Amino acid sequence: MSSHVKRKYSMLMRFCCRAFVLLVVLCGVRSVLLSTSFDVRRGSSFECSADDVCTLENVCLNRSNVFQFFLQPGASASQVYERLKNVNLVAAWQLPPQVYHTLLHLQVVPTNESMNVSSIRFFEEPIFLHLLLAVGNFGHTLLQNALPAVLSMSRSTLKHHDSFQTIALNDCKVCGFPDPSQNICMDGIGSYGYVECERMRSSVYEAITGYSVIFSRELFESGVTHLCFRNAVVGFPQQNRFDMLYNPTAEQFGYEKQLIRTRLGVLNSTTIAGITSKSDSNINVGVYCKDIVLNGRHGNTFRSCQDVINIITAMKLEKNVVVRRLNFDGVDFKRQIAELQKIDIYISDGGSSSYYIHLLRAGAVALSLPLCDIVKSKCVCGHIFNNTYANPVVSHISVQPEYIVCHTSSKSNGIFKPLFDVRPEFRKEMSKALTLLH
Repeated sequence: MSSHVKRKYSMLMRFCCRAFVLLVVLCGVRSVLLSTSFDVRRGSSFECSADDVCTLENVCLNRSNVFQFFLQPGASASQVYERLKNVNLVAAWQLPPQVYHTLLHLQVVPTNESMNVSSIRFFEEPIFLHLLLAVGNFGHTLLQNALPAVLSMSRSTLKHHDSFQTIALNDCKVCGFPDPSQNICMDGIGSYGYVECERMRSSVYEAITGYSVIFSRELFESGVTHLCFRNAVVGFPQQNRFDMLYNPTAEQFGYEKQLIRTRLGVLNSTTIAGITSKSDSNINVGVYCKDIVLNGRHGNTFRSCQDVINIITAMKLEKNVVVRRLNFDGVDFKRQIAELQKIDIYISDGGSSSYYIHLLRAGAVALSLPLCDIVKSKCVCGHIFNNTYANPVVSHISVQPEYIVCHTSSKSNGIFKPLFDVRPEFRKEMSKALTLLH
């Protein structure tokens, strides 16, 4: 054998040996990962913040969506149950948790008890787990699902402010609120413009939390018996006082509303002095015009959206006002945010579309019109969710009920609300908005 061939043979042998060693190491690492990533004998633990956001460490979730808490020797199962029994998985104070089955479902398992967790899916990064509420509607999805999840993660003992995965223990077909007996989603079609809940959850969650929400049933693939977590965050702050839709304590949550803007890449400013002045000489006005056919009861607002636009365009103003008709049906959420950033004055009804206020540029102005309903055979118009509209960097005007005219019809009952016309006197509110614009 020539020296050249010997050298090649030697190099080949060294390469094979190294490859074999590397393979052994990799196999060893893989084995270590599979055997020690999750260890029942290590036991579970939990830590809750003062406002009932709890971090469960080293726990598993079974196919029945019951958390398996592995009790360490000498630990008290009753103490675990007592502290965690009132953890609510829904940010909705108005729903009695015992009636709607929204409380954390937990099973304490001794670490010395035999349990088959050989077929598990393990999550190393922090995960937030909760129940979806009315996910077909923009207001509910934003203020009772995605944003509360962000706040719970940041208020947990982990103080997690980065993007994170969320897992929902129910789904679009079984978010049975407010009538659990019907076992259907309350707002399958909402003013957000996505006719399918599936598209809603993949867009809003992704923009706000960094990931599309996953249903637990999707993770229990063939052969997977448990989902196990290094850190699972559950619960909402202060017994659901963070429910921004109803907000019974009348808190403004200014910091929280700035946080969502930051996560969406929308600029914030805490003082008017810090707001960058408009570079565009035009005043861009956006009027949100819903499609009643597509949006169902959430489409019932202006009887004629064009009449509202005509009132504004007929105003004699010193500044050049450009009025745009807005409708985000079928438009990707991130694109919606980009479009809203171009709007200086935003006009909408007092329903879900008003929550776009939180996505407007700093210094913009939003006008929300009242919602109308039939009360004792009379049409009554007023504002229901004023507290949810307040934003530290966006001025808000609640348009007075006397500036609209209510119109009833055969459909003005039940969930379908009366439509309304805007009176010409609405110009006064428009003039006020111009003085607040920065």
